[in-house]
Amino acid sequence: MARDIQLAQLIARLNNARVYDMHEVAISGVTSDSRKVEQGVLFVATKGDRSDGHSFIDGALARGAAAVVSERRVPVRGKPNIVVDDSTRALAELASEFYGNPSSDLVLIGVTGTNGKTSPTHLRRAICDVATWGRGGVVGTIGHGVGARLEESA
Repeated sequence: MARDIQLAQLIARLNNARVYDMHEVAISGVTSDSRKVEQGVLFVATKGDRSDGHSFIDGALARGAAAVVSERRVPVRGKPNIVVDDSTRALAELASEFYGNPSSDLVLIGVTGTNGKTSPTHLRRAICDVATWGRGGVVGTIGHGVGARLEESA
């Protein structure tokens, strides 16, 4: 359930965040993909294997980013700049908060061991599908998915 949320409320759960040029703005989304930024979206500059999101901050601002989360202070033309130690971790925390902490409603069952995990995990998924608490999912070496639909793992 996406909704507008005030920036101060959204960033309250970030530990050790340093905030520059703070003023209250309504955040309408959270993304680390500068091409998906629209007016009111919070852009999180993450470092990847092939590119550094800090290189795309200007593009995100041009598309209407309301604020920027980064791992170093950057010029953001009067928009709030939230500096964190790990922007990838911050992205996960911010997205969870923005979407109402959806994982808090999940029941997680882990199956570990060297051999014999595939059958028990698919059996548990099937039980979840017919039980009253909702659909089950599987993440494994053969495939991943929710319900009976399974995509082959890479």
